[in-house]
Amino acid sequence: MHIALRPAQASDFDFCAAIYMAALEWVITAMNLDRDMQLPTLRKTWAAPDVRIITEGGKDVGWLQTTTRDDAVYLSQIHLAADHQKRGIGRKVLEGLIGEAETQGKGLALSVVTTNPAVRLYKRLGFYVLHEAEGNYLMRRAPGVATPLANLRG
Repeated sequence: MHIALRPAQASDFDFCAAIYMAALEWVITAMNLDRDMQLPTLRKTWAAPDVRIITEGGKDVGWLQTTTRDDAVYLSQIHLAADHQKRGIGRKVLEGLIGEAETQGKGLALSVVTTNPAVRLYKRLGFYVLHEAEGNYLMRRAPGVATPLANLRG
């Protein structure tokens, strides 16, 4: 499995939006969110310079969006196409992000719905809950926590 990241282009928005809407269907239902507002909200927050496309063997299979704030890299989005989930891709990407943050001497932070199964993965990778509000956890991984690191470029 060759996983890599490539910079996003403005033309990648539709790909990202399709994966986003499919991935969030259960959240929209569980939290009774307005489905019609999700795409306009994504359009406002999606910024190509902060987005990278996740590839497997050269094929686009997902995307992530990060920003750097003070002492942490903040992972604001990470989504994989349904047929590429539960195969270790997300873990490998996260390990690569941990490595990037470590190189900068920063922690890695994210927000996740409390019922998202990914919470277990985040905890295994050394994240801890900083705060819980409105059905979301704010999680952080401090720099220097020992976990295996992937070698991702992009």
